[in-house]
Amino acid sequence: MGEVSMVFAGDVAVCREDAPSIFRHVKEFTAGADIGHCNLEGQICAGLEKNPAKTGQGLALRSYPNATEALLSAGFNNVSLANNHTMDFGAGGLRESIAALKAAGISYCGAGENTTEANLPVFVEKNGLTMAFISLTSVFPPAYAASATTPGAAVCRINTHYVPNPRTFTNPGCPMYVRTSGDPVDVEALMANIRSCKEKADLVFVAWHWGVSERLGIITEYQRTLGQAAIDAGADAVIGNHAHMMLGVEFYKDKPIFHALGNFGFDKKHPYFLDESAVVQCVATKDGLKDIRLVPTMNNAANEPMPIRTDSREGMKYQWMMEKLSDGLNTVFTPEGAHFRLTPASSSGQVVFDSKDAGSLEKLGYSAEQIEELRAAGALTS
Repeated sequence: MGEVSMVFAGDVAVCREDAPSIFRHVKEFTAGADIGHCNLEGQICAGLEKNPAKTGQGLALRSYPNATEALLSAGFNNVSLANNHTMDFGAGGLRESIAALKAAGISYCGAGENTTEANLPVFVEKNGLTMAFISLTSVFPPAYAASATTPGAAVCRINTHYVPNPRTFTNPGCPMYVRTSGDPVDVEALMANIRSCKEKADLVFVAWHWGVSERLGIITEYQRTLGQAAIDAGADAVIGNHAHMMLGVEFYKDKPIFHALGNFGFDKKHPYFLDESAVVQCVATKDGLKDIRLVPTMNNAANEPMPIRTDSREGMKYQWMMEKLSDGLNTVFTPEGAHFRLTPASSSGQVVFDSKDAGSLEKLGYSAEQIEELRAAGALTS
């Protein structure tokens, strides 16, 4: 049984006449892989009427009909369709996109004519290995979710509630504690899907559109808990997106969770968007992923990702940024010129520090009274 070279990238939306030009600066890092995966942010369509369900829900995004030329030129032969733009141009836009991907020989998952189709994994066989991809979104207008009789995206709904900060009365203006958790029915369906895929495939990859995109640079509670739950269920990696910026990289049980990989080939500017992005390169074996590398990139004025050397001034700044974003997530970034090598800080796969964990806070010097106060407020998970 052989090895399979893989590439993961972030959000992609190609809107230009010369579609392949958007990846011209990074093709050397993407085009040679056996499998290239990215999130298709908005469907490939000719510009149909916008979905009225999008009103008040942010930008309506699409890629031009020639976007498949860009994807293929850069080696992206597998895409995720589940996101908050899946139905921006209605069922017609989704169907046009699926037809374009099929015609180009690009595999996809995460959306379909009904719930069953939307939740179907796609299996890819290469060099004696079978890999399963699952795609879903936790950020979406409610009407975008596929149902038993209507098209849309595969979803995992999230419940949010707010807990008062006990210091509010002595420190006016203290933010509330935000607690998030997955809908039990949706979570169980997802975990069952992962377990089923693991019975049929050597490796399972979960592409998850999740978190907050308002340039906050945070990882929400449910991203941590459900990302780890996906690994526990059998996933070999979780590829998250939606933040439109880089977020932290986490190793859990020696398996990576990429919380967001930024805008990669994204023909749109917005005050919320940041220009840092990345190419993740790795090798798949029957025992999991090895040789995991992150090639840092920066989008230029034309929205084209440009590689950054890790031994440059920009590369050092990038490393500091990623180490800060990944604080407590058990990941070491080792600069090696063209890329960072990613390894877990602890072979046990447990986080080095978790601000919601009583044991971690105790090690930092929090008193028993302070920890109990946070526990009473619902701010701790353990």
